[in-house]
Amino acid sequence: MDLRKEWQQLHQEKFNYSSINKESIMNAIYQESTSTVSKLKYRLKGKLYWITFFITIGAIWMLFSLDTPDLLLIQGVFLTAYLLGGIFIGLEYRKLEVGFDLSDQTLPFMKKQAQIMKRALQFEKIWGLLFFPIAAVGGLAVGNISKGIALSELWRDPTFLLIALGCVAILAPLGVWLSDRLNDKSFGKLLKELQDNIRRMEDIL
Repeated sequence: MDLRKEWQQLHQEKFNYSSINKESIMNAIYQESTSTVSKLKYRLKGKLYWITFFITIGAIWMLFSLDTPDLLLIQGVFLTAYLLGGIFIGLEYRKLEVGFDLSDQTLPFMKKQAQIMKRALQFEKIWGLLFFPIAAVGGLAVGNISKGIALSELWRDPTFLLIALGCVAILAPLGVWLSDRLNDKSFGKLLKELQDNIRRMEDIL
């Protein structure tokens, strides 16, 4: 069944259709929405895998930095940020349900799944706004600490602070922009499909 064509025809006829036709189109919307939510959940799971990867690499890196307290401090901040991000996105991931049934509760359930995905992506955007500036300064500090410069000295160095400010001004917005682009590519089309199906289901009901 061509869902878009059938729905448009139904919409143009102002719902002068048989109950069988209505049930058939609702079932098509349900099937398509189930597939869409499944893909969204799969891609969000992939994001969790990446977070787990970075946490693992960070933890291993910390094991090799036990004799450098300043480096451990920065690593700890990075690791904590990724842990918090992973926990929140993981909680949203667990709320996504693929195997929902076609019933009078299908439309509210579809809306709930869309809200969960939007909330997860919105959290990641806020997380990025907070984390990317920290990452820019932290990355710059790590390079200096590896040269034997203490963290306390860096905070008193006007040159370092000026360079750090420049990194934040350039790299942080770039990181947020790149993150938004990647999320739009991975989730944008699927979220639009789900929103379209919600609108179609609302029109039929």
